[in-house]
Amino acid sequence: MRHAAGLAALPADEAGDTPFGIDAGHWRAVRRVLQAIDPEQLLPGELAACAFVYRMEPGGSDSARLVGLVRRHLSGPRDPTIDDLERIVALDWCWEALPPELRSEFVMSRRLELRPLRATDSALEARAFRASLEHVALARVVEDSEVSGTAWAAARAAILEAAIQYRVETLPRFVALRGLSPSGSAAGPEEELSAALAVELCGGLVMEADPWQTWRGSVGRWLEHYALADLGTAGPRRSFLHDDGDEAPLLPAPRWERMLPLTAHLIAARSGDPAAALVAQRVEAAMAAEPGRDAWRWIPIAFPSRALKPCAPPSLPLARNLEGAIVMRSPDAALPFGVWIETGQACARRGQHFDAGHFVVHGGDVITQQAGDDVALDAAATRGGGQHLGRAESAAALDQFAHASIAHNCLILFDQTQAQRWCGQDFAPRGGQRPIERTCTDFGARAPETGGGRVETFGARGDFAYVRLDLTAAYDRRQAEQYTREFLFCRQRVLFVIDRIRPGRGGARPCSVMILPTRPRIGREMLARGQQLAGSSDDAGIWRVDPAEWVVWRRGADAAWYATVSPATREVRVVGGPGRPQRVENGPFRGREYVGGAADGFERLVVPSAEYKPQNAWYQLGTPTGLGAEFARTPTWGRVETYLAPGREEALLIAALVLTSAHEATAPSIAIESGAPGATTAPAEVVRIVLRSREVNVLLELPRGAAGGAIVSQKGEIVWRFPLTVEPTGMIDSR
Repeated sequence: MRHAAGLAALPADEAGDTPFGIDAGHWRAVRRVLQAIDPEQLLPGELAACAFVYRMEPGGSDSARLVGLVRRHLSGPRDPTIDDLERIVALDWCWEALPPELRSEFVMSRRLELRPLRATDSALEARAFRASLEHVALARVVEDSEVSGTAWAAARAAILEAAIQYRVETLPRFVALRGLSPSGSAAGPEEELSAALAVELCGGLVMEADPWQTWRGSVGRWLEHYALADLGTAGPRRSFLHDDGDEAPLLPAPRWERMLPLTAHLIAARSGDPAAALVAQRVEAAMAAEPGRDAWRWIPIAFPSRALKPCAPPSLPLARNLEGAIVMRSPDAALPFGVWIETGQACARRGQHFDAGHFVVHGGDVITQQAGDDVALDAAATRGGGQHLGRAESAAALDQFAHASIAHNCLILFDQTQAQRWCGQDFAPRGGQRPIERTCTDFGARAPETGGGRVETFGARGDFAYVRLDLTAAYDRRQAEQYTREFLFCRQRVLFVIDRIRPGRGGARPCSVMILPTRPRIGREMLARGQQLAGSSDDAGIWRVDPAEWVVWRRGADAAWYATVSPATREVRVVGGPGRPQRVENGPFRGREYVGGAADGFERLVVPSAEYKPQNAWYQLGTPTGLGAEFARTPTWGRVETYLAPGREEALLIAALVLTSAHEATAPSIAIESGAPGATTAPAEVVRIVLRSREVNVLLELPRGAAGGAIVSQKGEIVWRFPLTVEPTGMIDSR
């Protein structure tokens, strides 16, 4: 590290591929910020920076001052801006320079808080989990002989023994349950750092040649979603928004505190993952971009990833299985197209949504996402806000809607007689997936309440990617005996969604939902008054539209065309509006625009519009204090509902979403062909769909009564037959 920082050159045979002074810029930045810090009020990262500079130059001219700062912040009252793990790191790095009585006092001041890791602990409960990991770190730093008395020795032994057991038994189960995708876009950074620290701290206690060897294919890949979400556009500079999502960072350091800036470099340096190396490069660039982050620039020196070859964004795979989500992407500079599909990740944490099979689409901007706003706390009456269901006050309506399947691009199997409860209250949204209310603490097996779906087949070839999901477990068996959802992604900016439903004995009527950010057109025409079934004005209501027409909406430079082609008997409704912007009047977010809705609005109907008197979940903000960076960045208007006729037979619902230029005036054409080239009729057991536009020409062949299918050429030849298994996905290639 001293060689890389330009402090002391190593002989050529010891320096290897590390040029002398390659990290000198980082080193100078850290030294510079320490010259100007306020000794009374250190900022996050500065205490560790003081200790790091001392460790690098223990005989330096300002070593006494730096150690003095460390002493002050280890012996005095706890400063809430400094993470306790940062204090323990500073204690370790300045150990020999600190008085023994201060070291002992620091340990004993935390003795009553010490708690060994338990089998029910996980990074899903980040705050409590981090506290236990900090105790493991303290036990590793401070040996028995360093503190007088027997109390510390007994506590330390219990902590280390529990950490070994957690590493061997519980951590593998939790990592397998969680998969490679975060349980929520806002929760992801905390989960990622906590898991990496668990591997680092607990893995080192087990007799392993390399504690990270076991985790390279799991925790080592947890940063892939950041690389995959960045389509390289000026449009949505955020991850695919899902679950607790008014935060959707493109970096694992959304806040420069709680040691979060450490994540990417720690994972990259330990695992060698090319995606983590790419994310680490981006974190470094963010550090260097603002002087206020210079205190964290000790991280690239301490955990270097410069020798790793990062993955190159243009060469990232067309599709990626994140074991809880599928990402399909085509980062064309002119026509970017990315899709995030929720594959039924275990609903293991309170706050996750009931959205197996939901999908988010990004082009040059956000095309479709979830409809719920994660603002239940900020819309509370104690902050001058209010939450309502129709004309009644309802403190639960907004939270229920945001979690429910009806707020997502999901299938709804609604039955007016069906009633559910969630968290001790009647659950107003009906017909969606089973509401789950507890955080999972059983990591021994996938308990039934955490099951939402399963990837049956997945693969990609050339310009196409395909996945089939079995989502039966996400729904009440009385409403769905069998339900699978298939996605076919075409690089030319087409997404086919194929639902196969065998209704249960409950007689539920299937309804497919597509969330709309803005008011759509029907083909080239505006929504017509003559089509309106409900609503007192032209700008809000329920419209029944021609099922053969395209529903079209525009976002930036893109136009999205959405249509259902099968079955022949279907009903299509457009529901939404007025979507009027409102403004926050008071507090730190004064002037921020949002769409809260109103009692007579249609933006967030909590049940399908065909149900009797559907009500709108709406809210107003008074003085909010915790709005996330992505709150209201994408507008809310309504949705498209496609209904199938009720019946006991298996139904096949086929829809297509096509992205074109916003200036494109000619609608794509989509239809079921009468037969294959050269044939007079299509076989009854096969559905052939042809989609054509100026940029797209796709011929799709689907078996009517079974999953699977193929892409067919214009001459009738099979271009690609969809996979029958889940293709394995290893570490992303660095090329």
